[in-house]
Amino acid sequence: MARVQVGPAVGGALLFTLLASATPAWSLQGTCFDNVEQMAHCCDQPERCFGPDSTMKNATYDDCCGPGFQEFMKIFLSKVVRVAEDTEELREMQTIMKAYLIFVNSLDTTAWELAAQVEGKLAISHYNSLTMHDVNHHLGVRGFMKKRLEIMKDLNHAAHFCENFFQALWYHHAQATGRSAVETDIKSVRPLFAPTMQLYEAIQDASDRLLYDKIAASSVFPEVWPALDNSLEVVLVVNVVGKWASVGVVTFWSILKHRTTPLRIFVFGDQAGIRDWRRIVNEMKSEAPHAMHRVRFDYIDIFLHPRMVNYFSRLPPECAATNMSKALFARLLCHELLPGDVVRAIAIDLGDILVFEDILGLWQEGDLLQSDELLAAASHRSAEETMRHTKPTNLNGGLVLYEVARMRESGYTEDTLRAARQGLERGYGHFCMWDQDIINAMHQDLWGGHRVRVLPCRWSLFPVAGWQFFWNTPSFWLEEFVQRRRYPGFLGVDHFEHFCPGPVLMLHTIFAFGGKRDRQLARDVALVQGTRNDQPGSAIRGADGSMCSCGEKAALLHVPSTMKLWPWVQRLFSFLSPPFLEKASEEALFKSRTEQGEAIGGGFWGAEGEKEMSSMRQGTLRWAMSVGATLVSKNCATLPTNDGNYADVQFEHWERSDTLTLVVQTNAREDAHVFLGKITPIPNALHAVGLEIVVDSSDKSGTLLRWGMGIHGEQLAFHSGRILQDDDSYSTFWIQVTSAGLVMVGSGGNTTDFESILIRVRLQLQGGGGYDLAEMGHVYVGSLPEQSVQWLICHQ
Repeated sequence: MARVQVGPAVGGALLFTLLASATPAWSLQGTCFDNVEQMAHCCDQPERCFGPDSTMKNATYDDCCGPGFQEFMKIFLSKVVRVAEDTEELREMQTIMKAYLIFVNSLDTTAWELAAQVEGKLAISHYNSLTMHDVNHHLGVRGFMKKRLEIMKDLNHAAHFCENFFQALWYHHAQATGRSAVETDIKSVRPLFAPTMQLYEAIQDASDRLLYDKIAASSVFPEVWPALDNSLEVVLVVNVVGKWASVGVVTFWSILKHRTTPLRIFVFGDQAGIRDWRRIVNEMKSEAPHAMHRVRFDYIDIFLHPRMVNYFSRLPPECAATNMSKALFARLLCHELLPGDVVRAIAIDLGDILVFEDILGLWQEGDLLQSDELLAAASHRSAEETMRHTKPTNLNGGLVLYEVARMRESGYTEDTLRAARQGLERGYGHFCMWDQDIINAMHQDLWGGHRVRVLPCRWSLFPVAGWQFFWNTPSFWLEEFVQRRRYPGFLGVDHFEHFCPGPVLMLHTIFAFGGKRDRQLARDVALVQGTRNDQPGSAIRGADGSMCSCGEKAALLHVPSTMKLWPWVQRLFSFLSPPFLEKASEEALFKSRTEQGEAIGGGFWGAEGEKEMSSMRQGTLRWAMSVGATLVSKNCATLPTNDGNYADVQFEHWERSDTLTLVVQTNAREDAHVFLGKITPIPNALHAVGLEIVVDSSDKSGTLLRWGMGIHGEQLAFHSGRILQDDDSYSTFWIQVTSAGLVMVGSGGNTTDFESILIRVRLQLQGGGGYDLAEMGHVYVGSLPEQSVQWLICHQ
């Protein structure tokens, strides 16, 4: 194994406890502090350390934690980091840098760079220790493999930290130039990141050597295969359309390597796909006959089967528009196609799933279903996915355990048709292309959240890194990252763990915020959640409410949709494919399959194009609304109001046209005020020039429009009747003003629906000139003193 050379280049109590176990820090000599714990404690909570009655009464915060101390630390530590080679020294540096970033100055990009150097050098030092015979000879095989695994974790942690540092630099650079991150060319950050990029490449090269070494290669075609017993036969349903078999066979091969039971596999597809699959099966029987022992196949052309032909004739024409989607609908209807002796089946995607344990374990999950449950499916477990879509999306259709006998007796087929029709009627976006659309619609709309069991996390690891910005959008990563990034829980070609980031791996999120208060909140979230993730027995709660244990080894990896386009995924799946088979042709590869395109819902998990980014922004705004935060994103802003005060809504880069249009959401129950114009404080009062709209005025029992504010304003129009909800749910209304003086107020969010107009009035303009919408561009919102109200305002 080659050695790697690298040149220069609100939960606080828990972390304080961890820091207290660190060795005394010689590198803190010359400062106010005796150890790292004291530095973190005092710089984070100065009121407890400084002052006449405190432990450091003769010192001040500025003396001990201020700019002078920070500059001293950076100069001193940078010298130490450049020359440090000893593992213990690097560990001490790691502890100090972690405490410095979290508790002293989280926005110090120089400290971030130093921390990245420490993380990288320490991880590579551990990697190099694998080559030292005198260090490892006593470990034995099991001990060596355990050390190898721990080193992979160190390398992944260091690489992930470097990636986060790049994102911190990107957002920091964007704010320094007065632009948003998405408006900032990531290549402009490259010079700032160049020294760390050299280190990052060395880290990932070391990881590649471990991941794809001779030990890993030996697992591709095992010399010893699991013994088969005489237990029940596991039934699988797979889809093959066109030349997909050469890609999908890697999933089948991974199942064969770990199974202890006979298999019966039903292949649903078209004639071309079935022929291709038969060809692959014949080659496998020839080259690996022991692997194919007690495996039998049944083939069903779903385009000719009379039950599927009849079903497609009843399915709305908007559904299942491609051959692949028709094949997926066939597995949704597997109870109609499978013979009567089949009572249970596992439908599994080919080509984007790897199985690391005996498939019998997944089969036995069916024994745990309640009597009214028809299927068990994997959950996306991604709040981001749930927020980004306009349809139910919690369950994934790529891995489903069907209780076939129960489905035949439950009216299931009719439920699929009802769910398809209702989803289309409700206007769900990108709906009815995939079988999982119908599964989710049935689960949510027809079954009230019942009749489906969510599979345990170990049977559905999706390699999601949602704490990183644009984690699945290659265009927002430098090419070196695109080629080398991988899921940080990837510890071996047959070993994936559910990864939970610690506080320092979540800290970069503070750079996304401009205000001190918001940054403090982001830092507290990183500290609380990250520290919790580091504790034994920790777990992450998914969007479906289930808990995924941190560090749990996965029995199955699922890489859905265009997540497969990342190079690390392609290399892994290619590496694990049967070595005696010819590699997949270009026409079979995922990137050539047009039915997976973004236009019909198969795009990246994570923002990609402007449409996807807009969806993500909306999800972020809804999160901010739910926690009562202030957040501005493009043409929208959310903020709270209370105590009867008006709040000034500040949009990003708002260029006014000759029409001003606002869509407003609020959870106010009455007296929701929107003022367009200019409010100037004067002694004991406010001077207001502009229009005020009061929705559900408490003293007028309706919505009124007036010139000016409050009792001194002149009423221009009035609509009787309520708009706002009586509970805490959100109500929507819109306002439109033109430069010609036309003012309209309507209910709902559709500004082109003329039936929604409640007030329509034309202002009388003195002198015949146009209305100054630039002056009108100041938007204020407010509510009654006894209300605490959240708002979402978007301009169009």
